[in-house]
Amino acid sequence: MIRMDFLSGAVRHYAWGSTTFIPELLGRPADHVPHAELWLGAHPGASSRIRDDTLDELITRDPVGVVGATAVRRFGARLPYLMKVLAAEKPLSLQVHPDRAQAEAGYRREQGASTPDPLYSDDWPKPEMLCALTRVEALSGFREPRATYRLFAATGAPGALGVVEPLRQDDPDPVRLVLARILHLGETARPILDELVAQCRLIRGAHPDLQEFCRTVIEIGRAHPGDPGLLAALLMNRVTCEPGDALYVPPGTIHAYLSGAGVEIMANSDNVLRGGLTSKTVAVDELLAVLETSAGRPHVVRPHPEGGGLDRYRTPAPEFCLWRISLAHTPTHLPHSDVGRIALLTDGRAEIIDDSGWHRLERGESVFLYPGEEVLAEGSGTLFVAGPGDHL
Repeated sequence: MIRMDFLSGAVRHYAWGSTTFIPELLGRPADHVPHAELWLGAHPGASSRIRDDTLDELITRDPVGVVGATAVRRFGARLPYLMKVLAAEKPLSLQVHPDRAQAEAGYRREQGASTPDPLYSDDWPKPEMLCALTRVEALSGFREPRATYRLFAATGAPGALGVVEPLRQDDPDPVRLVLARILHLGETARPILDELVAQCRLIRGAHPDLQEFCRTVIEIGRAHPGDPGLLAALLMNRVTCEPGDALYVPPGTIHAYLSGAGVEIMANSDNVLRGGLTSKTVAVDELLAVLETSAGRPHVVRPHPEGGGLDRYRTPAPEFCLWRISLAHTPTHLPHSDVGRIALLTDGRAEIIDDSGWHRLERGESVFLYPGEEVLAEGSGTLFVAGPGDHL
């Protein structure tokens, strides 16, 4: 039997969130409170609800019936992915997520020691991808070290240049060396940052790379004055994703979303190791242990057309996959019919067709699609569907 249920997501309120985007998406009045994330999934920290039950409770009672036999064999009795809407009005913290082996080891270590303030909330990896609904500005991965040194030198700020001096040397891992130095600066970073911000405000008509560098200095300096994480952010690539583009972040890649809104898909984990731009714990040693410091361009994912208005965003992550469906009044088959999926309508109106009939879906509403035969959608708008990855 084909069936579906409406899903009620959990809104998370963080200081960096937008006060308008998620309320408008959900058709609710803005209340001047930051709405940072809408969680759609079964993470125990904020599970979605189906009628009177949480989704994780339903999975515990009947994992094969809710998640699907294929996914249960691969990942156990757990929904392997977590879908979110993320809406950032201010820069998020610099973050790194562990791979599976690192997460399992870290979680096991902390459970054995009964750590009062654990870094690992679960034993899962956290690769992730954000598909832009608006223009998204982000930082992801590290720039080539000598190129970064030249940008610091061009600002004419000697204090900051002294901190990053190893970037121009032949050290086997200069980025790790400089990052460790930055993350231990503490209060001594303040005059260095004040000087750097002041110098960047004076620069006009520079090369585009330097202009972008200075824009990052000014924006983050305004949001996080005195935070040495600003210097860490300046080691990184800045990337702009236009609506429809996606940014994939593998485990070990340092990143931060600066502004914008999108649909986020990730492995079902909340493991976050922070590296600055936050009032929360910055665990320097653990972050450096999981961090990938080799230079590389951000992994921007363009949609892969599969016909009939269906686009797939391909990544190497086995835990998740994301599809975007442009509905145009023609019935469209939704993907991944043998596992539990989540569908979210981000604009327009749609109908989901199952064995019991037609179910109207308004903007901002989501449904859980149980394992079964083909499910259809019809209407006009944009529907995102989350499910396990290609390598399941």
